[in-house]
Amino acid sequence: MEKQLEKQEKQLDKHAAHKLFKNHLILALSEAGAYVWANETGTIQAKAGYYITYGKTGSADILGVWHGLFLAVEAKTGTGRQSEHQTIFQTNIAKQGGIYHVARWDKQENIKNAALREVAAIRDRIKGII
Repeated sequence: MEKQLEKQEKQLDKHAAHKLFKNHLILALSEAGAYVWANETGTIQAKAGYYITYGKTGSADILGVWHGLFLAVEAKTGTGRQSEHQTIFQTNIAKQGGIYHVARWDKQENIKNAALREVAAIRDRIKGII
């Protein structure tokens, strides 16, 4: 069953893979004791024809608090790279004493294991601060 799931994970398109990885990260962070939520950004067209932009451009996919520290996690799959706006957001979070982490899943390992690995890395960073 697990091998079948891994095969299905590898066949996901980039948007579906990103969403699934983000959801696994949120679940793993929550189970580890963090208070986190998905941070959506984008633009939609209203029925009247005008566009509505929501969220902060460049902000991380996941925001929250862990051990009293602001946490921002950017989920990247495959060869995904940070945009210029994301790098600026990362710099601003670091300047304010928050934790910004780029979580990666290259589809070479089980997605759940990748999420757990990334959460462990975040936990280690926090331990070095508190």
